[in-house]
Amino acid sequence: MSSEIHSIKKKEKLIMATVVEMIELVRVQTTQIKGLNVLLDGMRAKIAELIAAQGGIPPELQKQIDDLFAELKAQGAEIQTAVDENTTPIAPTN
Repeated sequence: MSSEIHSIKKKEKLIMATVVEMIELVRVQTTQIKGLNVLLDGMRAKIAELIAAQGGIPPELQKQIDDLFAELKAQGAEIQTAVDENTTPIAPTN
């Protein structure tokens, strides 16, 4: 029986180490996502500032900007999908 308890405790330690590692990965990914959002917000603000300074932009440039933002939005959606598919919500334990 003692060896069974030892085996169970050993497995518990391995599981807990895995859980801790997964929590850290989620924290890193969350930080990366927040960083991407800050980057995108900064880009939007800078572009709006440049547009205002020029009194508008030519249609050709507007199309390029629109295409860029569509691509960035799609990439953001892909990131969110990857996060959603690879994480499981943890219910509060309070």
